[in-house]
Amino acid sequence: MSSLPEDLAAIDVSPLEKLGKLSAEIGVLQDRLAAMEERKSSVAEAVFTKVRADYLERQKQLEQEAAPLKQAARDEFAKLSTLLKQSEADHESVRLEREEVEFRHTLGEFDDKEFKKQLNAIDATLKERATALEQAQELKKRFVDAFGSEEALGQAQAAEPAAPEPEPAPAPAEQAVPQSMVTGEMPAIAPADPASPYDTLPPPVPGPAMETIPPPSNPAIASTRKLNPITDAQLAAAATPPPPSKADAGSTQTMRVLKGNAAAAPRPDQTVIIRGARLVPQNAAAGKITHSIGLKPASIGSSEDCDVRVAGASAQHAEIRVSMAGYTLSDLGGGVRINGVAVEQHLLRHEDALDIGPAKFVFKEG
Repeated sequence: MSSLPEDLAAIDVSPLEKLGKLSAEIGVLQDRLAAMEERKSSVAEAVFTKVRADYLERQKQLEQEAAPLKQAARDEFAKLSTLLKQSEADHESVRLEREEVEFRHTLGEFDDKEFKKQLNAIDATLKERATALEQAQELKKRFVDAFGSEEALGQAQAAEPAAPEPEPAPAPAEQAVPQSMVTGEMPAIAPADPASPYDTLPPPVPGPAMETIPPPSNPAIASTRKLNPITDAQLAAAATPPPPSKADAGSTQTMRVLKGNAAAAPRPDQTVIIRGARLVPQNAAAGKITHSIGLKPASIGSSEDCDVRVAGASAQHAEIRVSMAGYTLSDLGGGVRINGVAVEQHLLRHEDALDIGPAKFVFKEG
């Protein structure tokens, strides 16, 4: 993995040098075009028109040559912007670490000798981060000066036509509801059509597995009945299970499965309850927002698509997924430490300390 100074040194600034030369030539042409207007009356109109057309054509050619250079410079500036954010986050992380050591020393956690030792190591790192930050800021100034302003640097070279929006799907046609469904009456069954060969089925062949079902003793059951609509109270009563009795000791129960309890795997007849979790930021790189973790996998990284954005981290740095065992953190290649130990995959527990790139979080449940 390359270091931040190496990444900054890899930023290509050659488009800026070529743009500077083209901009200077375009500036000369613009000055001449302005001077022409003042001297327009001193020459024939045909001469003025010809010279002006020559200058405008040359200016157009120069602007066409500058267009790909501007796009290349914008691409490099996008890389620089990412490195600049990472540099700022790294510098702030070390600064907070130094402040933490000073605070612990005032509380008497370690003596002056140990304090000086830790402070010297932190100051050396802080100096490196400050140098990298200064280098990134100088590079940004070169790009901004080449374009005249940061706003011009951020403008798109050419707006692409927006893709046509897909036509909305046609609304489903309304269907008539049978009157029998509204009143609760059973629909009458039409008599079989004697002309249709499908209405008459052959009698079943008797076999050892068949049983003769006696006709219902109550004639009313065989006739068409009028069903009363079910009320909301009846639905609620049906949805509420009765309290378990001694005879129902083996029935489905609501049980809480705790992480780390591998004595027995959850049975299919158990209901697993997973408590909600959250990531609580601990430093400036982690931001100020506490992120809730639910049943959906939570992606962590610097990409805009991530659920937990961390400037200075890899685009897709890590991921948290929930399973019957609990919440599991997986390293996607950016490097993750749990309680100071580098891990590739870890079953998270309450109050675990997470180091993801420059950001520090604490995992909490409940």
